[in-house]
Amino acid sequence: MFRALMVVAAVAFVAVDASASTLVMKNGDRITGTIKKIWGDDVFIEPSYADEFSVDQADVAYIIDDRQMEVELDDGTELVGTMGADADGNQVMFVDGKEVPVSMTALAELEEPEKAYDWETRFDLNSTLNKGNTDSRNIKFAAYGMYKRDKQRHILDLLWNDEEQNGILVKDREFFQYNFNYEVREPWFFGTSASYERDPIKNLDHRYNIVPAMGYDIFNDAARLFSLQLGAGYQSEQSVDQGTPGAVSDDGAVAAFVMRFSWDFGSPDLEFYVNNNTTRAFYGRNNLVTQWVTGIRYEITDLLYLNAEFDYNRESKPLEGAEPEDIAVLFGLGLEFDK
Repeated sequence: MFRALMVVAAVAFVAVDASASTLVMKNGDRITGTIKKIWGDDVFIEPSYADEFSVDQADVAYIIDDRQMEVELDDGTELVGTMGADADGNQVMFVDGKEVPVSMTALAELEEPEKAYDWETRFDLNSTLNKGNTDSRNIKFAAYGMYKRDKQRHILDLLWNDEEQNGILVKDREFFQYNFNYEVREPWFFGTSASYERDPIKNLDHRYNIVPAMGYDIFNDAARLFSLQLGAGYQSEQSVDQGTPGAVSDDGAVAAFVMRFSWDFGSPDLEFYVNNNTTRAFYGRNNLVTQWVTGIRYEITDLLYLNAEFDYNRESKPLEGAEPEDIAVLFGLGLEFDK
C-alpha cells in the first residue's frame, strides 16, 4: 500500500497562474502580481518574484484586476466584476459593462470566483521518535487530492500509519477514502463515499463502507471550508479473532458522518484544520468508530509547509486484543500543489 501511495505522489504536477493584478498604493508605489483575497483589513498579493504577502488595506488607493472578482461590501452588498479606477483615481468596479463606484475601505471581502475547474493535492509525512527507557517511532504518510469540475467534486484521502515500540510493531494501518459530491443547489450537495481500512495489528483484516449521503457547505471560500455530510449505507468487516481459527466476516447497515473544516489565517501563513469520519454499524458488535485529525500547517514556501497534528481514533467495541483508543501527536513536513 505504501508503494501505491508513493506512485500517487509521483504523478503530481504544478500549474502556474499567469494572471496579473496591480495594487496602487496611496504613496504612489505599484505592486504587480496576483491578488489572492481581501481578508481582515489586509490585501493579499503574490508577485512573480516573491511569496504571497499582505499589505494594509487602508494604504491601498485602488486595485486594477481584469479577472472577474467576487466582492462583498461592509453593508452586505455583493458584486461580481473587474476592478479599476476612474479618472480621479478612485476605486470602481465594472459590472455588466457599467461602472460602479466602490470605496476601497468598504471592501469587506474580495476573492476570485470559484473556478469551474480546479484541483489541489497535498502530501504529509509526519513522525515521532523516542529513545531511552522506551524506544518508539510513529510514521504517518497521508495524501489528499481534490478535483472539481462544474458541479462535481472528487475528494481522495490516503493514509499509511506505522508504529513500533521496543522493536515490536504495534500499528500497521492503511486507510483509503473516495468521496464524490454533486452540487444539487448551493450550498446543498449529494454525495457518495467509499472507504477501505485495514489494521492487522488490531486484528482487522479489512473494513469497507459504501455510503450515499447528503451534504451541506456551511462556508467554502478562498480562506475557509466547513462541510458536513451524513448518510447511510453498507459496511463489510473481516477480522481475525485470537480465540477462533480463521477469519470472521460480518456485514450490514451503517450510518456515516463526514466533517471537513479548515481556516487559512493568511497572516501569519497558518492554516488550522479539523477532519472527522464517524461510522455506526447496526449489526454484529454495533460498533461506533470515530476518527479525528486536528492540526496546524505553517507555510514555508508556496510548496512546502510545516505540520503539527493530533490524531484521535476510538472504537466503542474494539476487536478482542485491541485497545478502544489510539492517540498520536505528530510533527512533520508537507507539500502542496494546486491550480
